[in-house]
Amino acid sequence: MKRFDAVVIGGGPAGLAASIAAARAGLSVMVADVHVPPIDKLCGEGLLPDALQALGELGVGSLRGAPFTGISFHENERAFAGSFSGQGALGVRRTLLHEALTATAEREGVKLFWRTRAERIATGKVKVGAETFACHYVIGADGMHSRVRQSAGLSVRASGPRGLRERQRLASGCHYRCAPWSRNVEVHWAGSVQAYVTPVAGDEVSVAVISRARQVRAQESLDLFPVLRARLAAAARVSREQGAGSMMLRLPRVVAGDTILIGEASGSVDAITGEGLSLVFRQALALGDALRSGDLDAYQKEHRRILWRSRWMARMLLSLSEHPRWRSRVFAAFVREPRAFENLLNMHVGSRPKIFGAGGCTDFCAQVLFG
Repeated sequence: MKRFDAVVIGGGPAGLAASIAAARAGLSVMVADVHVPPIDKLCGEGLLPDALQALGELGVGSLRGAPFTGISFHENERAFAGSFSGQGALGVRRTLLHEALTATAEREGVKLFWRTRAERIATGKVKVGAETFACHYVIGADGMHSRVRQSAGLSVRASGPRGLRERQRLASGCHYRCAPWSRNVEVHWAGSVQAYVTPVAGDEVSVAVISRARQVRAQESLDLFPVLRARLAAAARVSREQGAGSMMLRLPRVVAGDTILIGEASGSVDAITGEGLSLVFRQALALGDALRSGDLDAYQKEHRRILWRSRWMARMLLSLSEHPRWRSRVFAAFVREPRAFENLLNMHVGSRPKIFGAGGCTDFCAQVLFG
């Protein structure tokens, strides 16, 4: 029976990043996926500074895209923005990112099996296509509804006290041929709906709409955002519209015996934070360190730490989405003191927050409560 040190099931960004980290830790690695690269998906086209730093540590080369310097929020006539301190960010078509990750994995000696279904069949055994392989680790990177997670007994009931925490939202998006009009990723708000505009090339932007509605269409949802609709009125749509789900999902453990989970298979944060891929790449680095040392408990602890900040941010932003009056008060405070938004933005990507003084957390909270 053929053997690999690690078999990664799922060849999206999470699986490829995990395979690169494992290979760089000295393991022989295989990746299997039913799709054929480059794999496209709605989400993750704005790479925040911590994502770019993690990609650099994984050895992924330069990416073609559109730089952006910060994030701006827009609602009706109200707008405010914050810039990243230090390293900038980059908007990248998901297909180009997948090509870069695939090339890096090949360079690191990872064996890639496309158009191939794989499943964990027993401890230390996986079936890849018609062939069975032995392995020391099975790495599940097969998404939110992971079958690897189920086979390893890591799934628990959503209703249990330590079960999954799910809040399903739906997203839809496509790309438009027009020059980006801003150096920021724009987040437009209307009721409980958000529209994200990300520059991905010198002549192209991505527009994604997220809502709790059972059916959401990006093109139709533009009616909620008159300013954005006017900007895109003359722009040609250059990709088919894609849909995706977004939820908060938490597992008590992401390691069980020979099985390790990464990416959405290991838990997810609502897309409202825009940080999904940053989390994936940081998880991959932590996994590489754990495999190098043979201490998977260290990965479990670091995985929990990586997700903590983003879950806190997601809960805060979701509360603003669901409570318009509270959002109006918070946004008014940000307009009065945009440095507070910049402070929050940089805390979101890993910088130490400013607590006191103008733009600090205490001053901003006072403005929200009493301003």
